[in-house]
Amino acid sequence: MNVASNMGLVLFVLLALVPLLSLPPLGAVSSAQAESAEGFWQRVRDAPLKGRSGHSAVWTEEEMIVWGGTSDRLLNDADVAAIYKPETDRWDEVAPYPYVIGVGPDTAIWTGTEMIVWGDDQAAYDPSANEWRQLAPSPLALRDWHTAIWTGEEMIIWGGEYEGAFSDGAAYDPRTDAWSLLSLSPLEGRFFHSAVWTGKEMLIWGGRAGHERVFNDGAAYDPTNNAWRLIPQAPLGVRFNHSAIWTGTEMLIWGGAELGVYADGASFNAEANTWSLLPLSPLEGRTRHTAVWTGQDMVIWGGEMRGSPGVLGDGAAYDPATRAWQQLSPSPLDSRYGHTAIWTGSEMMVWGGRGGPPDFRFFSNGASWAYPSCGADIRVRFSENVSLVARQTFKAAAEVWEERVNSDVPIRVTVKITGEGLPDDEPYLGGARAAAWFSRSTVKALPRANTYYPAPLAEELTGRTLNDRDPDIIVFIGNHRQWHFGTDGNPSKKKFDFMSMAVHELGHGLGFDSSLASNKDEWHDLGREGNAYPAIYDWFLYTERAGYLASKYWSADNAHVDPELAHELTSSDLLFNGTYARAANGGTPARLYAPADFDPGSSVAHLDLDTYRDTSDSLMTPEMEKGPRGVRHSAGQVTLGVLADLGWTMC
Repeated sequence: MNVASNMGLVLFVLLALVPLLSLPPLGAVSSAQAESAEGFWQRVRDAPLKGRSGHSAVWTEEEMIVWGGTSDRLLNDADVAAIYKPETDRWDEVAPYPYVIGVGPDTAIWTGTEMIVWGDDQAAYDPSANEWRQLAPSPLALRDWHTAIWTGEEMIIWGGEYEGAFSDGAAYDPRTDAWSLLSLSPLEGRFFHSAVWTGKEMLIWGGRAGHERVFNDGAAYDPTNNAWRLIPQAPLGVRFNHSAIWTGTEMLIWGGAELGVYADGASFNAEANTWSLLPLSPLEGRTRHTAVWTGQDMVIWGGEMRGSPGVLGDGAAYDPATRAWQQLSPSPLDSRYGHTAIWTGSEMMVWGGRGGPPDFRFFSNGASWAYPSCGADIRVRFSENVSLVARQTFKAAAEVWEERVNSDVPIRVTVKITGEGLPDDEPYLGGARAAAWFSRSTVKALPRANTYYPAPLAEELTGRTLNDRDPDIIVFIGNHRQWHFGTDGNPSKKKFDFMSMAVHELGHGLGFDSSLASNKDEWHDLGREGNAYPAIYDWFLYTERAGYLASKYWSADNAHVDPELAHELTSSDLLFNGTYARAANGGTPARLYAPADFDPGSSVAHLDLDTYRDTSDSLMTPEMEKGPRGVRHSAGQVTLGVLADLGWTMC
């Protein structure tokens, strides 16, 4: 990739400096692996509470608050709740509960400032003041096994059971300490159902009413208009005590019970109003398990099954982007059900629950599960004439990628600021390339045949050094006086931000790079300058008219020249169509830079300038302005999606 200065802009241009390699022909491409879900477990300090199940837990962004539950003896006012702080692995007591403690199961939600519990107990706890307050009386009859969700403004209670199943609900506003009844629901009364908040609606699904009635229907409630709508019946059997989570785009239902227990699930897209079955899970059927959403995966753990052994202590993670399951590593905890699990932003905290026969023990212990440690070691060598401040700034740019890509093999980078290796017919500011490319013809462990992988990615995928002591990436930076070498992101209007340039060029070295090459007289097909294969990046190039370009235009014996390919590459319809890139781009392929006049330094290997200019995804566009507007110190989600599709595990 090279950078040309033109009318105050920096043009990032891909240099055809090294041969590239290939992938097999394919249609829809999904080459990236889901982040390994095996992860690692760590016990947390035992709580100063009686063991219990059926309790609640909320996450405050800093600590977990445990509330209520059922134990082998009644809970008292000093034993009903506690706070766990993961940063110090410490439990703190909460102020004694000042009201009569109920015996039924409560729900609990976190508002941002308070934990609100509702059921037999109806109170709010403020951890910053360590104080309780009683809620205004509810218009609902007392009940068990209802659901509660937080909308950002209100807590909504719905359903439940007490000498019959309820189909009513109410909303509580903590700002005014006031309740309002929901409009009449179109659903039959039920309990042991699920409820999730989508950002616009509360989705109710499943549940039971007595011993005879079990459901697989649901409805959506819109609090803005106080209105319900039925949702289509799910392609699942009737069930209760299943799990439900919201991913940001869809509701995932899994497991549950009826006459037996289930190991299947489905996703519901609220916008499209459609259901899809989930792929088969590696877990046994279960109920009274937990499910959390990590931002990438739905993680299932524990639960109860029918027959021996009765309770379970295993789990798995499901990635909706790849529709793939991966089992978790073994937990240090005893098998259990009726426990809680919350996601802290970096780990899943499991606590409490009840074991199986013969003693049906109540637990007061827990453990945390986290993804494998993630990151990279980028080792940079500089030519002698690179100044100290430039070295420090470049290392700061390398740290951006160290925190975003995972590699068990050190990534070696050589940086030259002489301009050597850059074209001398234009005032280029910089360029980068992978120093070597590898295919299955020499490295059998690479995942795809007929594909060249850039050295750093090939080494990460195989887990070993392939390039001896040579660099994996070479970066060329033009030697001129227009650089701002600080890391503060505040260059003057006459300076280019050196750190932004460095982050951009390293992105190309990691694989944001095409094997396409051209000159003014001839178009070269995928597989540059007579090389056998396209680059891994090129297998994701796509247009609506031609589909995947490598699948259509590349073959082992073609002449690497095709006028139709030239049309696709200059049609302004060129896309990067990979699973992760689509997910990061709002569900649609990422648009690439493909001007009507093919630019051999900028076309194809950059995101489209008009689409992503001045957005958080502008890093890998082909131009950068001088001054603060040209600062780009983060990769952006679309770029991370592209690299994940190539095969990188992202952190």
